[in-house]
Amino acid sequence: MFAPVFVDTNLLLYAEDPRESAKGERARELIDEIIKNRSGHISMQVLQEFFSAASGKLKIDPVHVRRRLDVYMTMDIVILQPHDFLGFRLERLEVVNPFHEPRPFMIHDR
Repeated sequence: MFAPVFVDTNLLLYAEDPRESAKGERARELIDEIIKNRSGHISMQVLQEFFSAASGKLKIDPVHVRRRLDVYMTMDIVILQPHDFLGFRLERLEVVNPFHEPRPFMIHDR
């Protein structure tokens, strides 16, 4: 079993940006692994941001971007509502930069 992973817009954009060859290759590897292991979670906001930035700022053909969205939508789509945060208490947060050696930054709520 693999740990759940929330996929951020930046990871998707690095995978498509031709100016970011090293980060792009690593991003594509991570995305492939996440999809293969079925450990990915993604939000509608991330999908919308990806479409907007990829077809706008990166000037990628919207047809290609739509095909990528079809792949990304095979991940579990997280739909957050305001009530999801009511009573939320942070127990542990681990932030990992996928482009550097694993050295997680941890926040503990006391």
